[in-house]
Amino acid sequence: MDLHLLTNQSHFGAWLFDNHLVTCDVKRRHLGIHNPSAAVLWGLLEEAVSINLLVQDYAEIFSISVKQARQDVESCLRTWKADGWACQNEHGHWLIAPEIGKMDEPRMPNGCTNVTGLNPIADLSSTVGLHCKIYSFGDVPFELLIKSTAPIEKDSFSFNFCQRLISVCDGFRQFSFARASNDLRNPNPPNHASKTAWVTLTFDGLNILLQDSYDPNVRFVSSELAMGHVYESLIRISYPKRQVVLSLHAAGVKKNHQCFALAGVSGVGKSTLSAFLAHSGWDLLGDDIVAIELHQSSKPSLGLLPFPTAVGLKSGSWPALAPLYPELEHLPVLPYGEKLAKYLAIKAMHDQFAPSAPSFWDAIVLPQYKSNIENSNKKRAMKPLTPAEGLRGLLTAGMSLFGAPTVAEIDRTLNALIGLPCFSIEYSDFDEALACLNDLTRN
Repeated sequence: MDLHLLTNQSHFGAWLFDNHLVTCDVKRRHLGIHNPSAAVLWGLLEEAVSINLLVQDYAEIFSISVKQARQDVESCLRTWKADGWACQNEHGHWLIAPEIGKMDEPRMPNGCTNVTGLNPIADLSSTVGLHCKIYSFGDVPFELLIKSTAPIEKDSFSFNFCQRLISVCDGFRQFSFARASNDLRNPNPPNHASKTAWVTLTFDGLNILLQDSYDPNVRFVSSELAMGHVYESLIRISYPKRQVVLSLHAAGVKKNHQCFALAGVSGVGKSTLSAFLAHSGWDLLGDDIVAIELHQSSKPSLGLLPFPTAVGLKSGSWPALAPLYPELEHLPVLPYGEKLAKYLAIKAMHDQFAPSAPSFWDAIVLPQYKSNIENSNKKRAMKPLTPAEGLRGLLTAGMSLFGAPTVAEIDRTLNALIGLPCFSIEYSDFDEALACLNDLTRN
């Protein structure tokens, strides 16, 4: 089953897939899957059409009243007009906007604002060094520099964010400290410029400012999205020559040369399960975010690039994993939103991977821990999903565009994605989940 491309513009694509509408807005870096009603309405907008004719056709197709059809159509059109996807011509007729997502200015990631006319060396010269170290997990090592324009108070957002970021990076291969604290003004690392990439994060009391060797311009990032922006910078500078097209909120695991993404929203047990699998002989490619690489060929395939952050474990998982990882008892407890977490660095990950050897993605797995599964239901714990269910599961978990891929690249990526086998797993204990995943590796 392939996606049928309905709309192909420079920064926007829309596809018909299994009676659903799939959209890709490159400017907003948004992928979405919409219900069959949206798919029908999109098809009706291929040419300019009056609202009355739209409502009449919609009512006939779905065998509903004109009143209900008008409510549905007008609601959808309002949303699409606000997003810039649909518009009205001089006659008041509706149509697909001729230039969706046209970008007249350089694109900045969501939650990022470029700072123009600011000299970071002059304006951020009075800094206090918080952390400076060289790490590696991909093709290029990088220096992570964290600094502040003033001392940071304990338990403040900046303090907790720094503690969490440093703990997350404990999962990477680490090298010696890159620079002394009295040499933090120059964002370009001395002696490493040709070999080492860099990311600099600066707190100025009210804002978080981000720079990296790919884009040395200073960017303001919102506090709630700051970790995601740092992750993107780390992936981008560590894989400068890879065709990364998507990022996915998932854990990546590998065994017997088969690679699975364990995707899902926070709280379904991805991190707990991935830590157990790492203790059971599986390779762990990543815990929270994985980068999806497109391999161009006659039949495009997808790879998961390692991003082996320390595994973030919420308090509910500590008792179950304590027998496997005694060091959990001594790890610091850090805020994670409204919850508490400990970050477990699984050192065995450090030397497992040769970055030049991609891990081709073999299957999508949507795990869900449920403590009250009856014994009679355990045989039905693993269930195959349709491609549409799998794609919806990935988008619900959190899948977004990486960088600014073309619609043609997204088309190839989505077609490779829906060709992957997809399964849901409900489990009440680790051994049950392990048995399901082992069955997949044998298939």
